[in-house]
Amino acid sequence: FFFVGHPRSGSGLLDSYLKGHPEIFMARKELHYFGEDLGYHRPRRSLENYLEHFSKASTETRVGEASTWTLISQNAATEIAEFNPDSQVILLLRNPVSWLHSLHSHLVFSGDEPIASFEDALAAESDRVAGRRIPEPTIPRCALNYRHLVRYAEQVQRFWSALGSERVLVLILDDMKQNAEGVYDTVLDFLQLPRDFPGRADVVQASQRSRNQNRGVRSSRLRDFIAHPGRRRI
Repeated sequence: FFFVGHPRSGSGLLDSYLKGHPEIFMARKELHYFGEDLGYHRPRRSLENYLEHFSKASTETRVGEASTWTLISQNAATEIAEFNPDSQVILLLRNPVSWLHSLHSHLVFSGDEPIASFEDALAAESDRVAGRRIPEPTIPRCALNYRHLVRYAEQVQRFWSALGSERVLVLILDDMKQNAEGVYDTVLDFLQLPRDFPGRADVVQASQRSRNQNRGVRSSRLRDFIAHPGRRRI
């Protein structure tokens, strides 16, 4: 199964829940094998390399992986269906307004967004869609096309069309904030796994303590120095 979604939308929390279940093997997060149009790897990660990340799976009932940004890919849903038509997909969506503010803040922090004002960044979107004013290190290149990122209906429909709606579970971050364990149960039911298992309380408590908060830039000059493509690789 595949857990796809957007960054800054609770993916880390749900991923930790999944990793904590004894019958689930989760590969390393953010492999970005599917969604070639996002341009994460040039050349593309090989199938052999991708499958190697699952080599330590043994007695688990289900095997999965989580990669953010996959949901905005035009190709990922079809690629996943071609890889395995029996795949199940979990989507986690966040309120689009709060998400875009959080995403912009995160991209400013990481050095992918040079425009510190959210309003000015939105105003630059027409240029970004045309391929202009995009910093070299920004991956995926479409990350700065803010309004395009929240076309949720189109994004969900691609997965419904590729796999069938019965194989796609759509979750809302607000529901997870209000009742995380209830959403966890929904996910386990979808994957046909037992809700109760030894150590569940510890998994839930540890996961809820881990929060990926917005961060501010202490030194823009140092951030820009590190964000240079060559230095970032190092």
